[in-house]
Amino acid sequence: MTDREKFPAVINQKIAVHSGQRGSLVMRGLVAVQVSKALALAQDNDALYREARNAYNRITDDGNKHGWGDIWSTGELAELNAAFQVFQRLGDRQYSKAYFPLSRFYTGYQYIPENKELAQHYERLSFDWCYASQLQNDPEIWNDLGALYLCGAGIEANFYLAHFWFTKAADAGDAKGMFNLCRMYESGDGVEPDYEKTLYWQTKAARNGHIEAQYGFGLQYGHEAQCLLGEEYEFGDGWRDYKAAAFWYREAAEQGNERAQNNLGLMYANGTGMTILGQFFGIEKNVELAIYWFRKAAELGNQHAIKNLEELGIDWEIRK
Repeated sequence: MTDREKFPAVINQKIAVHSGQRGSLVMRGLVAVQVSKALALAQDNDALYREARNAYNRITDDGNKHGWGDIWSTGELAELNAAFQVFQRLGDRQYSKAYFPLSRFYTGYQYIPENKELAQHYERLSFDWCYASQLQNDPEIWNDLGALYLCGAGIEANFYLAHFWFTKAADAGDAKGMFNLCRMYESGDGVEPDYEKTLYWQTKAARNGHIEAQYGFGLQYGHEAQCLLGEEYEFGDGWRDYKAAAFWYREAAEQGNERAQNNLGLMYANGTGMTILGQFFGIEKNVELAIYWFRKAAELGNQHAIKNLEELGIDWEIRK
């Protein structure tokens, strides 16, 4: 069989006029160009999607305008509109990752007017794609799949499977999956309400940069949770952020949390941090501030703070 006989039935006649090796090389060149353009378009789509999804996640926390403290500025509304335009363009190109945020936009809670028909259309497309792509090592897919099961979007609601996919995403380090688990344990959707697990997953989400999780500490759990978040930053697994730890200790300490006051005093007493390539990352030693916070805690009867004052040579019983 000749190269010409191997060609598809419909071909560009301008290319087919030459036979033999010349025709084969031209066809191979055309295929190479088409593949190159397809790859370039795919990469362009990926970049567009990632930028839009990052903005979308940051502003909406997956779309709940009625969540904790969501007040969208004029600039954020402009970003949302730009993200929507990108997702719609990608969706029209059948770029499957865009289906999930489009389904959320068309619910009507995210600046774009409600369109139930389109919302349901993109929910079905999103679920079909996420389900078919579940074996990909992509926590975002697992988290979106969990959200679809949780809401019954594109599929019948199933809290057990929502919890399964959120857990899979969370275990892979996805902050949104962590926060969704926090919400499930808080509300008792499909699981027994559990304060400790709620706080655990919110702490994990906050430590991994989830803004709503961080903000929610102050509103929902108060200074005790802020103190726990500080301890997670100071003593938790992985990279430790001592400045962040001090920030959350101070937030709780200023609200009268004696544990946070003592912890903050210890950071100042020890000069807590680490030195990397000659640069210090942490809290500089400051005995005066250490004593100040130890005294605050001691006034509330914190025995650890009293002991720490004594170790600094201050007789608390005499000086209080």
